[in-house]
Amino acid sequence: MRQANFELLRLIAIILIVVLHADFFALDAPDNHRLLSSPIISVSQLLIESIAICSVNVFILISGWFGLRPKVKSISNLCFQILYFTIGIYIVTLLLGVRTIDFEGLKSIIFLSNNGWFIRSYILLLILAPILNKYIEYAEKKHIEIILVTFILFQTIYGWLFDVAKFFCNGYSTTSFIWLYLFARYLRLHAPNFSRLKLKCDAIIFILSIITLTLLAIIPAYADNTYRMSQLYAYNNPIIIIMSTYLFLYFSKINFNSKIIINIASSSFAIYLLHCNPNIMNNYFVAPIKQIYDTYFGFECLSYIALIVTIYVIGAIILDIPRKYIWNKYLLPRFK
Repeated sequence: MRQANFELLRLIAIILIVVLHADFFALDAPDNHRLLSSPIISVSQLLIESIAICSVNVFILISGWFGLRPKVKSISNLCFQILYFTIGIYIVTLLLGVRTIDFEGLKSIIFLSNNGWFIRSYILLLILAPILNKYIEYAEKKHIEIILVTFILFQTIYGWLFDVAKFFCNGYSTTSFIWLYLFARYLRLHAPNFSRLKLKCDAIIFILSIITLTLLAIIPAYADNTYRMSQLYAYNNPIIIIMSTYLFLYFSKINFNSKIIINIASSSFAIYLLHCNPNIMNNYFVAPIKQIYDTYFGFECLSYIALIVTIYVIGAIILDIPRKYIWNKYLLPRFK
């Protein structure tokens, strides 16, 4: 049974991913020149990135909290949704004459291009989930805690601080997802003391993490150090992990019912599939945002970018309606 509080969090996380891509991905991080010439805009950009950067981790924490249990029906639904968007978008681009049938286009359908790292990492996590579930189910609490602590220490030192364990890929990997997944399962099953704080405490820790990350980001921006900036906003940064955890815990303690939220959130993944599609992202998402940033200033610029984000979010939800109808009407009954 889907719970409205987690479905709302899932929807917020996906929207924040779009915001994330509309910020540093489209516009690049502020450098020394932009910071000194437009300090308010630059710091605002850092603040937006700091708020949105927890989104991917939150998505994995939700998966870990409930536990992934891959079955033929759920995997088929996931594959159908992916192919519905990738094939559909590819066909539209062919009909519009934007591209012709070629190997690169066919590769984009199954994410063999540089785009779609999240889908590949998530599918591998889905494959490994039964093993992770068995471990969490039968292992002693103390043993799980040892694994989680040693894992996060290794990742922090070798995969983030010194960045010599490249298989962590700054958190853009199944390796990092595994820790988040196990951590969320541990929170659900054992409810340690740090997870049972009051809502106000969860919110304060989340806000303080955002402020800390934003202030720290000013240093590499001022120094024109793009490497340190990317490292600071890596998904396996401990500050971002703390931020993600307490935003997640905050929503886990809110109870409400809303069929509307649950229904809309069922199209959350569609939002990712639409704007991150390799046939769309660079030319029809990133390029317009760059043009707006170069043409408009201040609130007007922010408003137009927010409009693009809104269009993609609403557009994906609408485009997903036929997919859900086809699945529920014609495909789902085959699994009963």
